[in-house]
Amino acid sequence: MLKTTIAIALSMLLLGCQTAQRREYLSACPRAEVPQSCSINVARAECGPVRTVVLSCATYLDKAVNAEAAHQGRASLDPADFQNPEAVKIQLGSPQTQGASGTIVDPTNLLSYQRSLGIASELVAEKTRRYAAALREYEDAASLGRQHSIDDLQTAYSEIQALRTPLQQAAAAGEPIARFYFQNAGFSYPAAARNITNQLDLHNDTLNAAVLIASQRHEALNYPGSRMLARMLVEGFRGLSDQVSKEWPERFSKDKVRAERLIADYARRRASEAQAREYNRQRGSQSDRGCSCSNGSVCYGPRGGRFCITSGGNKRYGI
Repeated sequence: MLKTTIAIALSMLLLGCQTAQRREYLSACPRAEVPQSCSINVARAECGPVRTVVLSCATYLDKAVNAEAAHQGRASLDPADFQNPEAVKIQLGSPQTQGASGTIVDPTNLLSYQRSLGIASELVAEKTRRYAAALREYEDAASLGRQHSIDDLQTAYSEIQALRTPLQQAAAAGEPIARFYFQNAGFSYPAAARNITNQLDLHNDTLNAAVLIASQRHEALNYPGSRMLARMLVEGFRGLSDQVSKEWPERFSKDKVRAERLIADYARRRASEAQAREYNRQRGSQSDRGCSCSNGSVCYGPRGGRFCITSGGNKRYGI
């Protein structure tokens, strides 16, 4: 008896839901004669009398298609519907030096995640410019033999390396967004809209015109583009992470080796110059030994001047 009562109750509940849905459909999509030209483009001037009812029916149909998508275990088809307010926002860099609002990766929805990639890319570019400036200063000092600490260059490199973990986290935070759009990849909106139309009333001109309008709206939202964008953003963060974690250590190592080579080249150049000066001094000393004033020797300069070399090594002219 109880089972029978429950079954009857469920049947009545289902019938009530179906009746309510039917009423909603009849209200949103009343039968009307829709000219063929208006089925293609309801915005035409001559479509005024049926435009409102077709657009209303398209809204109802879109709601029904999204309900069908949810029934199939898929997410809503509207990109704006992806909202994850519980998603953890990720801090890039130091809020004290960069500004807290300017260094946040926000994965709560697709658009905020897209903006975050732009912010992160600019932050990496800014730190790269700072590193390049420190490297130029260090290399200029090294090539001129000036004492200059490597601390500024090391600090600039360390700031870049500090982004490694946050960028990895940012890439991982985008995976739920990418999965959301990927799940809709196999769901055909026009096919679902047509299927609903066939179930409701295949001969309702209003409903048939609404299928095209709803499908056009759906296409205008560019769902395949949203899927591609979500994946592209994840790969963008992953690329920044790989750049910081894989490319930068090698770059820093090469830059240090080059700077050390400049220092060594300067030291060799100074040593060579000192050696040349000593050689010239010794050569000049040897050439002047035959001109000693102490033994009465006299030598002639390039212009014919007479001189001799004193015991102090100076030239005495006018002798």
